[in-house]
Amino acid sequence: FMNWDELAANAQRGMHRVADIHEHWAKLGRFRAAHPAVGAGMHQMIAANPYTFKRTWQQGGVSDRVVVALDLPKDKAVPIQVAGVFNDGQTVREWYSGQSAVVTEGKVQFAAPAPVALIAQD
Repeated sequence: FMNWDELAANAQRGMHRVADIHEHWAKLGRFRAAHPAVGAGMHQMIAANPYTFKRTWQQGGVSDRVVVALDLPKDKAVPIQVAGVFNDGQTVREWYSGQSAVVTEGKVQFAAPAPVALIAQD
């Protein structure tokens, strides 16, 4: 069963809207599809608060690396640690919001806050 009518109307379900939830999961799915490190990579925590981790993957001469930060504040943008994954001066993309930023002093900060950060090389 797919609630196509509710999706088209962005109907309210509890505290959330159906199309908003669909878009959230679609963003996560697109990021995973583009980055094999998400599903097959090695997981290592970078920071406890906000919970930030890297996933790295390498196979057959192909490699991928991403940084994910969860439970970010909804009201302000915060710096996210990416040292050891991305280098200073490197441009990275945050896939949830579509923003890009340059790594500075091992951290990256995006202009608009998002609930999660899905970071990969731009």
